[in-house]
Amino acid sequence: MAVLRFYGQSGVVIFRFFISLLIALTLFFIDEARCKEGADVIIAERSFDFGAIKEGTPIEHTFTVVNNGSSLLKITAVKPDCGCTSSEFDSEISPGREGHITLKMDTSGYKGRIKKAARVFTNDPDNEMILLYLEAVVKQPILMSKEYVVFKGAPGDVLTESIIIEAQENTPLEIETLDYTLDDNVIFSMEEIERGRAYRLNFSNKPELSGVFSGQLRLKTNYPEQPEILIKIRGRFIG
Repeated sequence: MAVLRFYGQSGVVIFRFFISLLIALTLFFIDEARCKEGADVIIAERSFDFGAIKEGTPIEHTFTVVNNGSSLLKITAVKPDCGCTSSEFDSEISPGREGHITLKMDTSGYKGRIKKAARVFTNDPDNEMILLYLEAVVKQPILMSKEYVVFKGAPGDVLTESIIIEAQENTPLEIETLDYTLDDNVIFSMEEIERGRAYRLNFSNKPELSGVFSGQLRLKTNYPEQPEILIKIRGRFIG
């Protein structure tokens, strides 16, 4: 076995040079080993949670895409699961470079926790399809226990239904009736159960009622974000 001997200051310098070269070559080959043949897509973050937002707030997030492979990464399509979500993306990403996928969503008409997905299609054989998610809790300015009333019984039955309306903003909530189309069939009343914060709507069918009916109650509020409340009412009393 050959033995290298180094003498003096120059020998120390040469020894350090060989050690540095060995380390550099080792790191080079490790890096080459990590680089997969072909395209290699890496998306470290695959879900983003916006937390609590107001209904109607547009949300947008950009995901970073890295090509850790040795050839061109192609993103062939990004397909959101619903029409409320749109996408923009870099269709080609060179080896060792990064690109982006941006998802945008309109939260109008949603309430509570939402989770919307988009499918990302690539030419990476190990990751031909990847799911990305946008999450949020959509808060409406006015919370209702339900948005409709249904009566179902036999002629002569008297049934009662209630709806609770609660303010979700700091401003005191004021409500008044704009239009009610079922005066001949259903008795309607409204009571304030917490001043400026909560109301109870009570509905009771008239005892002589029979047959099928439908109508609506339209309420006006002082909230510009939700100036009206629409409640649909239907009933079926058949013996």
